[in-house]
Amino acid sequence: MVILSAIAALVSAPLVNARADAIYDGKEILVAITLDIAKGYHIYAQNPGDTGIPTTVNWSTSTGAILEPLLWPTPHVVDADGLISYCFEDRLRLFYRLHSASKSPTITAKVSWLVCKESCTPGSTSLKVDLSKPQPKAEFTKELDAIPKSFPTGVAKVIKSGGAYTIQISKPNGQYSFLSTEPNVVANTAPVQGYPEGDKTVIRLEKNAFANSQPTRFRGILIQKLNNKRTDWAIDLPIVSDS
Repeated sequence: MVILSAIAALVSAPLVNARADAIYDGKEILVAITLDIAKGYHIYAQNPGDTGIPTTVNWSTSTGAILEPLLWPTPHVVDADGLISYCFEDRLRLFYRLHSASKSPTITAKVSWLVCKESCTPGSTSLKVDLSKPQPKAEFTKELDAIPKSFPTGVAKVIKSGGAYTIQISKPNGQYSFLSTEPNVVANTAPVQGYPEGDKTVIRLEKNAFANSQPTRFRGILIQKLNNKRTDWAIDLPIVSDS
């Protein structure tokens, strides 16, 4: 009986557990969407890569309430026989800054995902945010600290030439690599390493074979390694043509 009960619990256990929390630190209200993922499984980033479907959060709010998304954490790279995917394992936490003139707005999130191991299962749920019981910000410090920081302005630029993009980093400090957060812009790969070229670091990226538009901005994560320390930087730069 014990064995059968354990098997039944395992079969019925959800692959993704989702919840929403309000967070208040005395200055602002954040909303956190937490997705706890079953061991050995993964869900996908905004840019899923060669396979998968992006994880999405769609908000329904009372009039005047706005949820401003913070940056997503850096995903893991999964290479399955040459097919590259950008994924999250164990736990994904996404944060939103609440702007509302009302003290008690109604806020509901529709969260959708594709969870995979050997096979994949789509899932979704609706979550209502309870603002009456905010959680202390300290409980979310680890995930908040993992959000990529904004890269300093005037230090990097992106140049498009034919079927490739080049990131130039002036006054580089350490080693840099790049991971795209935009689908169908550059080829899906593991983080592309930069190399020195004069007084700059240069990262060259091939255009995605399925690109069907001409983006005007370039978004992704620069991974900096300096003195055995890693820092993830978010870039959102205009694309400059070399012609």
